[in-house]
Amino acid sequence: MARTLLLCLALAYSGLGVAQVDCIKQQAKLLVGTREGPVNNRGPKVDSIIRFAGGTPGQAWCSYCLISVWKKCCIPYKGVNGMAMSWAKKERLVRRDLIMAPDHFTIYNKALGRIGHVGIVFRTYPEESFFLSFEGNINSRGDRESHRSKAGHLTREYNSCNGYYRWWR
Repeated sequence: MARTLLLCLALAYSGLGVAQVDCIKQQAKLLVGTREGPVNNRGPKVDSIIRFAGGTPGQAWCSYCLISVWKKCCIPYKGVNGMAMSWAKKERLVRRDLIMAPDHFTIYNKALGRIGHVGIVFRTYPEESFFLSFEGNINSRGDRESHRSKAGHLTREYNSCNGYYRWWR
């Protein structure tokens, strides 16, 4: 907690932009490899992430993973909760040709009939059809509905996402 407070103070004095981007990327890197235990959406580190972000262990954790990163970087995320669709705010929408790291994206889940997943754009490749993501509660196929999901990087097609949003400025 003291480390988080010091980081918040440092970011407050260094201004917006570069410091926030660096912080988001660093905090995301620290979560890479976090894996669920034998019970879906549970595990010591996963439970810790969910609790720190204000949730109850056992809930789907992709949104809580982002809240955790934003909270550690002292970036406001008012109006966001454990539901991935809470990140899809119209006033934060970014055109696909303007996205940059660390914007985030949402993915529509047909089975749920709503946005069902959220992640961070970690690196863009404007000349390509894909980007590198950071996501929590995901498997290597890009599925959120899997046992023993983890936090990590994936290569995602730009057109697999239904929206891109900027919360860090």
